[in-house]
Amino acid sequence: MKNKWKMILAFAIFTLIAWMGIVWFTVDSMVVYMPEVETVEPITVKEFEKLSLKAPVIVEKDPILVLINGSRAEIGLNSLVINGQLMQSAKLKGQDMVKYDYWSHISPSGVTPWHWIDMAGYSYLIAGENLARGFHGNWTVEHDGWMASPSHKENILGDYNQFGYYVTEYEHGNQLVVTHFGRSK
Repeated sequence: MKNKWKMILAFAIFTLIAWMGIVWFTVDSMVVYMPEVETVEPITVKEFEKLSLKAPVIVEKDPILVLINGSRAEIGLNSLVINGQLMQSAKLKGQDMVKYDYWSHISPSGVTPWHWIDMAGYSYLIAGENLARGFHGNWTVEHDGWMASPSHKENILGDYNQFGYYVTEYEHGNQLVVTHFGRSK
């Protein structure tokens, strides 16, 4: 009986929090909540894809680029530039995640992120991957979630000089982001 009341209480608290406007999203498999924050203008996936088509040229209004490079600049690191091969590897990984319905850095069949980077022809010294989903186009919330996670923050602030990403609809209208970081040979 205690568990039933705990579940009812948890549901009531969740409903109250959702009603108060707190944004829920997941970064990797960790659920994080963040109160409303000043944000980079949310855009739709279709609008984002139009921006993404401009790679490997740096797109100044690209929200992911602005936020990642802003965090790097705060501690004196070089800006990352978009790399077409890393854009392709992130797209391949994202499409695989959607097709086989999984949420992990490693696919159910054991395929690692490095497979997709190799498939895209990117020759790297080091590489990394960040995943995010469920943030509904609020790029600041997505970025803040990565920065709150030590391993994701390490990728954003790592010894990389290039990155690529892919954004698509996933699970009932949620957005999925795959970001690949690299330092080429």
